[in-house]
Amino acid sequence: MRVEKASGEGLHVGTADRCVADGIEAFNSGRYEEALKFAMRCDTEMERAELQKEISARAVENARRKIVDATAEGIKADAAETVVKRAEGLLAKGKYPEALTAAIATGDILHEIRENFDSARIAFSAVREQMERLKKVNIDTSECNDILEKAHEQLAAQSFDEFRETIALCATKSSALFEASIGALVTETEALISRANSMGINTKACEDLLEIAQTSFSEKLWDFAYQQAQDCRSKCGELIDRKIDGLALEANARLRALGDLGAGVNAIRKEIAEARAHAGSDDHLKAFETLMAIDQKISLIEDSNREYMDTSIAAESAIENLRSLGGNVKEAERLLALADLEKEKDYESAIELLTEAMDTAQTEMESFAPEIEVSIETEGLQEGQRGDVVIVLRNTGRAAARSLRVDLSGEFEVVDVSELPLLESGKEGRVTARIVPKHKGELSVAAVVSSKRPFGSATDTCELEATLRVFAPGPPFKISRAADVTKCQLCQGKIKTGFDIVSCRCGGDLHLMCAKRAQNCPVCGQKFEF
Repeated sequence: MRVEKASGEGLHVGTADRCVADGIEAFNSGRYEEALKFAMRCDTEMERAELQKEISARAVENARRKIVDATAEGIKADAAETVVKRAEGLLAKGKYPEALTAAIATGDILHEIRENFDSARIAFSAVREQMERLKKVNIDTSECNDILEKAHEQLAAQSFDEFRETIALCATKSSALFEASIGALVTETEALISRANSMGINTKACEDLLEIAQTSFSEKLWDFAYQQAQDCRSKCGELIDRKIDGLALEANARLRALGDLGAGVNAIRKEIAEARAHAGSDDHLKAFETLMAIDQKISLIEDSNREYMDTSIAAESAIENLRSLGGNVKEAERLLALADLEKEKDYESAIELLTEAMDTAQTEMESFAPEIEVSIETEGLQEGQRGDVVIVLRNTGRAAARSLRVDLSGEFEVVDVSELPLLESGKEGRVTARIVPKHKGELSVAAVVSSKRPFGSATDTCELEATLRVFAPGPPFKISRAADVTKCQLCQGKIKTGFDIVSCRCGGDLHLMCAKRAQNCPVCGQKFEF
């Protein structure tokens, strides 16, 4: 009855049916032990057939459920659907082993599809992440976006082979873009370091970072290379900004000092603002060049200001000296005032006005210069004997002369010469020179008189050339009675024979009374002492 029931349920019980027939035949033939064996074998066959049906049914059911789940996940499983339908058909026909094999094949197909999906999604995510990194550094990824979209469509269509080719192309393209971007960043950073060096900045720290970036780049550690290159660029930019800020602050400090002195610096302050604007727009080179030019301009202004101040002091001193002398300072002061206004616009013109003011004052002061007239008096010099030469100095100028000095030269030895500290205008002074003539007769003498003006260090000189009469050694005069008629050198009267006379060593004769009255020879100036 069990065999009949199983057969009615569609089980393949051919072996069990034969065992039943053989068992009945053995029983009817009295082979009871053999009949029992057939009965037991029939029972085993029945259990095997039922188990085979159950396993096949479960396998086909699981295969169908997997297809439903895959469909819900968006996986197209047409090939698997075909196989599972064939498994269901085999199961219905009672071909359990074939149905089981088909159900297992369905699972393999789905597993392969899932593995393809998983690896494709991983590859897709990796490329998409790489593109996101490109976007963060402002790289144009439009071409890669198109390729990635195509790959997405192929993935959705489960065209895995085509997808792999497309996603590999996209990965290669994005890698090339990334590599080019890092290379450009490294090149840009190298240029920035070179620019910083040209500005006199110590870039050792930046160069170390760049070396790390270049090494990482060569080893294709692009993320790390990009980070190091960015850090290097930021560091270098900070150093350049700090340098530019320092230069701008220094320039402003120098301008403040010049402004306090009255210099015109507003135009340069505008240029400093322009340099800061260039730095703010990352045009560091233009900012640096502007500040270097500003530095030169400030140096020129400082030099011009020093020259202006020196010239101004000299001009004011000249004007003050002229004023103290009672001179007219109106024109010089007018030029001084114009110079003070002009320096706001043009130092050179202002200095020219100051120079003109000083020249005007000095020209006016020239009229207050001393003028020295020189004459020489002697008292009968004797050969080889010390004698005095008196240099008479007369100041006919409008200003006093100070530190007067007389230098004598000729055929005599100068023992000493006195000095005259000051000779007022309109006054006369005397300087005595003690000399020793080298021979008698007419001696030429040259006198050079030097003096200084009341103000300044200018020295004025004048010269005189004269002739000195030198006598032979002996008494300067003698008193006697006239042996012959002669003429008095003083009164020009006749000296009669027997009159008391004074005979000077120069050869001149005088009445004794005339000599006592004159006290010196009118011819040579010899003094008479009675």
